[in-house]
Amino acid sequence: MLYMVGTERETDALESKLPKRVFHELVHSIAILDREYGENRDYREHGGYSLVVETAEDVERMRAYIDFDVHPCEWAVKLGPDSGYLCALYLMNDDYSVMAYMPLSVAPDAILQDLED
Repeated sequence: MLYMVGTERETDALESKLPKRVFHELVHSIAILDREYGENRDYREHGGYSLVVETAEDVERMRAYIDFDVHPCEWAVKLGPDSGYLCALYLMNDDYSVMAYMPLSVAPDAILQDLED
């Protein structure tokens, strides 16, 4: 299932679904957005949210939010040596950003080619 998470209070449902390191990184990035832009912001309209991907089908659903041809990945990093996950940043414009968290096994080539060691 593809999850859209825009505020820290929305992260609770994912704690049991993600490796501890991945969950920690997700909460950390969302907490920064809450602190800087407010937890009552309209993140669906203005950006500043994360997508959590579980399956290859979710990657296809992700295309409704991110056009990989128009919005290239700014950077992608592995989330620790043992989590099997990566995090990728997409900047849609100056203020609209999306972080994508997904297993390495389902990541598209468009993200893997930008993966930093």
